[in-house]
Amino acid sequence: MPDRRAIALGIAAVLCGTAACGNRLPSAIRMPSPAPVEAPSDVVDLESALRTTLRGDPLARTPRLLEPELLRSLDLDVFADTVVEIRRLEEARADLGEGLDLWAARWPGTIAVPLARGYRLAIAERRLGEHAQDPRAGVLYSLGRLLLPVTPGDPSVRVARPALAALARDPGALPEAIRTATQRSVLAAWLVDPSLPLGPVDEALQTSTYDRLRGARIGRLVHARATGTASADPTSGRDALVHATRLALTQVAADRAAEQGAWADLRRAEADALGAEDPVEALLIRAFDAAEPAAGARAAAGTGWLAVEALRLTERCDLPPCIGLLDRTTALSSVAAYDPSLAPLARTWQVIALKDALDGLDAGRDTVRHADAVAALADALWGTGAGTLPEDALAAPEGTEATWAALSTAVGEPGATTWEDARLAIGAHLATRIRDVRDTVPADWRPLLDRIARRAVP
Repeated sequence: MPDRRAIALGIAAVLCGTAACGNRLPSAIRMPSPAPVEAPSDVVDLESALRTTLRGDPLARTPRLLEPELLRSLDLDVFADTVVEIRRLEEARADLGEGLDLWAARWPGTIAVPLARGYRLAIAERRLGEHAQDPRAGVLYSLGRLLLPVTPGDPSVRVARPALAALARDPGALPEAIRTATQRSVLAAWLVDPSLPLGPVDEALQTSTYDRLRGARIGRLVHARATGTASADPTSGRDALVHATRLALTQVAADRAAEQGAWADLRRAEADALGAEDPVEALLIRAFDAAEPAAGARAAAGTGWLAVEALRLTERCDLPPCIGLLDRTTALSSVAAYDPSLAPLARTWQVIALKDALDGLDAGRDTVRHADAVAALADALWGTGAGTLPEDALAAPEGTEATWAALSTAVGEPGATTWEDARLAIGAHLATRIRDVRDTVPADWRPLLDRIARRAVP
């Protein structure tokens, strides 16, 4: 399996360019140097340090940097080291958003993640402004390399659409979809560390500028996490989440006519019982609604977050585009930090996502849905331990030998030149992920997982 840190290092190196990151970049994509603060007396802990840093922006686009020595005196070493890294990159005239991707990969599950994503958002919004002034300049094509987990494509290959095109069916809606997805990724990043005090983030969200983010489930979860009490019921919403996961697994395991008929009958019965058209969606919403008021308890917050990401995977999110920055399955990996017992559920959803995406490309590779299907598969692969795809693989309107080679290489089996060969390699990757989770889930789920694994590699 490719090493995730090595992959992240490679991505960051690519994002920096073939020349050294110290080379001066155009001012249009360089961030202004943040002004440091001289040890304010009201900074006494992590919460007050975060409040001062954010300066009222919950998305951390232009944070005010505290002195590292002050942060270290408060035992906030990763925070301090992140400030040092930001200043180092700024002094080197580097692109802070891209350079900090490497830093965040070194410190996953820490404050480094939202700060890095905040800088990346600032760069993206600046480039979107350039696009608005001159839509023909190709800015949207460059944003794929900034925002997505991709490697450079073949420069000799002319692509018909940006790698981010899967975020919007209407090309005219793509800039706003990119902005929304990138803002959402920053807000979700505040959840990667359960110990982060989210009061300052929640306070900054209360202005009308952020009405849409605040009203979405991810914003509601940040608020509930910031204002809730740790004594809340940690099991809130868990039963509904387990039920939804079982149904989603049943659906994705139904390949043959008899299985699909049985699933249709089960879905109808569940929908009738719930009074809802889509029982999986209804159960996930029920899980979130139960977990939200109890999110002061870590386990309940984890349940709520997993429900949010599962709704994205089923294309039922309330802050589209649901596919986001190909970050749905990677987000699931962070949920277990809230409660280790959530890990089997999160890994099951990753299996569901991978199986569904593999089926989607199998059915759509020779249709106009090809590129969107590749994007969904790239999302599922990246979150299940595989490597990244070249940017042009996400932009190509149809599959080529290069596409199939890229897919097989991503799962550690280079050399495929046909879809059939690539599918075998991806199927083996899926079977491995199933083996990882099989013995941790309820016994009645295992026949479904076994069926998927058995058919993954005919």
